[in-house]
Amino acid sequence: MTHLTAAGADLAETAFKIGESAVAAGTVISHRVVLGARAFHDPLNADPNEFARMGTEKLTAFTAASQAVLQECQSIQHEVMKYAIDLTADCCRAVWDMATSWSPNQALAAQRRWAAESLARADSYAMRLTTLSAGISGLALAPVHAAVTENARRLSRPSSRE
Repeated sequence: MTHLTAAGADLAETAFKIGESAVAAGTVISHRVVLGARAFHDPLNADPNEFARMGTEKLTAFTAASQAVLQECQSIQHEVMKYAIDLTADCCRAVWDMATSWSPNQALAAQRRWAAESLARADSYAMRLTTLSAGISGLALAPVHAAVTENARRLSRPSSRE
């Protein structure tokens, strides 16, 4: 699979999970609105565990999402720095090759070689950064998607309804 195909597949999977999360969130919200209305009218019979879960699950999911984004940003930064270091080394090598050339043709050949290698390297790094960037949204969504879809399943079970 090419880098662009992989990036496209990541984005398509993320789009599907966003839709699935939206549907699941509707289920969770509707169930919890009913719980809130019941608790308002009869606070002594309210479900304190479900109300406590409302805050902690979000905190847990968004903390995990933040950590995933941070780790992926570090990967992206690593790739950008690696590219900058490689580009600098290539420029120094090209200047040396051109400065030590015995003829104008030899200098031009060194310059052409540097240009071709630089373009190939830029293309390679661009594909890698595209793949990493495309995957970041899926990594951020994963813990939130897991929490909301699990809640929808749990709250939709007949045993969780009264």
